[in-house]
Amino acid sequence: MRWWVVAMMLGPVGFVCADPDDLPGGPQTAEEFGGGLEVYGALYPAGSETVNFAVIGDYGAGGVGEGMVATMVKRWLPEFIVTTGDNNYGSLDVNVDQNPGLPGVQCDWEVFVGDYYGEFIQRRRDRKFARQTSVVQRFFPSVGNHDSWPDGGLGGPIDGYVDYFLSDGEGGVRLPVDRGAVHDSAVSYYAVRRGPVDLFIMDSDVPAFPELMKRQRDWLAAQVKASTARWKLAVFHHSPVTSHPSRPGATWMAWPELELVDAILCGHDHFYERLLYLGRPLVICGASGAPGYGFSNPPHPASQFRYQGFAAMKVAAHSQGLTIECHSTDEEVPDAIRETLVLGSVAPADMEDVYAFHADAGQTVVVESETPGAPAVGGLDPVLMLCPPRGGVAAMDDNGGGDGRNARVTTVAGESGMWRVKVTAATAASGNYTLKLGLSSPGPRYGEWSAGLSAKGPEEDADRDGLANLLEYALGTDGAVATVSPLRVVRAGAEIVVTFDVPGPPRNGVAVVLETGAELTNGSWFPLVERPVAMDWRAADPYATVSVGTPSAGWRRVTARMPYGEERLYFRLRATAVP
Repeated sequence: MRWWVVAMMLGPVGFVCADPDDLPGGPQTAEEFGGGLEVYGALYPAGSETVNFAVIGDYGAGGVGEGMVATMVKRWLPEFIVTTGDNNYGSLDVNVDQNPGLPGVQCDWEVFVGDYYGEFIQRRRDRKFARQTSVVQRFFPSVGNHDSWPDGGLGGPIDGYVDYFLSDGEGGVRLPVDRGAVHDSAVSYYAVRRGPVDLFIMDSDVPAFPELMKRQRDWLAAQVKASTARWKLAVFHHSPVTSHPSRPGATWMAWPELELVDAILCGHDHFYERLLYLGRPLVICGASGAPGYGFSNPPHPASQFRYQGFAAMKVAAHSQGLTIECHSTDEEVPDAIRETLVLGSVAPADMEDVYAFHADAGQTVVVESETPGAPAVGGLDPVLMLCPPRGGVAAMDDNGGGDGRNARVTTVAGESGMWRVKVTAATAASGNYTLKLGLSSPGPRYGEWSAGLSAKGPEEDADRDGLANLLEYALGTDGAVATVSPLRVVRAGAEIVVTFDVPGPPRNGVAVVLETGAELTNGSWFPLVERPVAMDWRAADPYATVSVGTPSAGWRRVTARMPYGEERLYFRLRATAVP
């Protein structure tokens, strides 16, 4: 059964119940584990370390473009995100609280970065920025000209950038500071090693300070030569070559030291372009949210591929090859591959699979594998590793049991976030397998919760407050006591902001979705934000963004933002029973 609560945008908030058969189907299933929390895979062991990440640039402008790109990128489930600069096109003062009624400091960094990518940014120990929720740093920015004071000065203070991404408010740091990294009011550059990839993230926004440019050039040369990574990538904002129609390349970034890396990733120009520079690919990815630019005619002689539209890069690397894909997004096609560039060889034989899912702290996680048929010499012998968001291994089954073909891992999640299950093979054999995921939260199931109610059915309303029992169970309210509206809807300028609280971890056996419509009755309703099983809250509409905070222990506050419009006058929560 499906139950909901409706809030009206203009006027007082109220409740409406209707026939559940009038509603569209339930929420989308989890990205990796499907509707039944079950996936099918195959392994062909060869032995190679892999890493997958996303690259965005010139994105921090808010609005539809950034929202569509962020939605696309998050559906890839990247291990981390790298930026090519211009993270914030608004005010750079991190201490201007635009809405003191919400947790943390509601500055433009939160509006243009945290609203879209906060789940990848390591939270500060003082929780100054409520939308930063990752337990480890999974977001690695570079400085753009819009990230420093003043924009036109090319080299002004970057205090807000450092405070938002590096500082943790209690003397610690959240970006790499080893290997000669520098983060201060003048410049920020550092190196990040993940698997077979070394990223050298530099600050191109200081051409007026030759000593800072030389220091970075020397640092780059020394760090690249010392690196043992198979792939070495340079990342900075201003490209030395471009097909921009009126803006020449950044001559101050024409470094011969760039010959030492395998590829160069830049931004600044609001399009996607791949050029050949110093005999290696240079990719401009500045199309991830800000209004786009056109290309010169003819384009730069070194230009090899161009795309005008909202886009981001999906990068996959292993010990033999590195693949860069340009993915575009628009209202009609939310994810399309525009080009694929392969350095080295294509991916080796599939020797491991990694599946991602969201778990809340306190949930019990169970993952089981099954392989078909009886054990046989040469048959697949799967090994399961359960990895928490901060990395490492929380539980492992090396498949040493008697049947030689099934494995099982279980743990109680000690932290909230995206967990991963890695499936490998104990031998050089290959074969198919089925992987099943189970998640359970502490607390009663629906049957236990409703046992004391005068009317126990999910579709009934025991306390006659307009909320059906299943929805009250999902929201953590008392089914025997009348409940006030769980939805808070306000108009903030050109935006509508909807907030509501849910238990954390979530209730068992129920999924929740926030929908909107232009009419209260006889109209279509569309999902805005949703929480499918095994996934965290996410935007289901390219115009919406969602952030989640922790107002108090055991509760999560969901905040959805979207442009105001006549098609968004009413809002409702729907709860759906799931297996």
